[in-house]
Amino acid sequence: MTWPPPRLAEPTRDVDAHEHALHAYGEAQHRFEALGGYGIEAEGRRVLAGLGFTSGDMDRPVRDLSGGGACASRSHG
Repeated sequence: MTWPPPRLAEPTRDVDAHEHALHAYGEAQHRFEALGGYGIEAEGRRVLAGLGFTSGDMDRPVRDLSGGGACASRSHG
């Protein structure tokens, strides 16, 4: 590794580009909210609970589940 590390980018001084980026971010955030992005984890947990998963199972990697549990988690995704 070289020191000092290379700069990733020069800070922008273009006000129009900055405002465009803020507008694009706002649009993306609005779309994320409209599609239920903040509630997706709760919805996933509700579905998994309906399939018989415990809360402990929900926090485990799929590779650690039994074959049946891993199959069930994939079939409803």
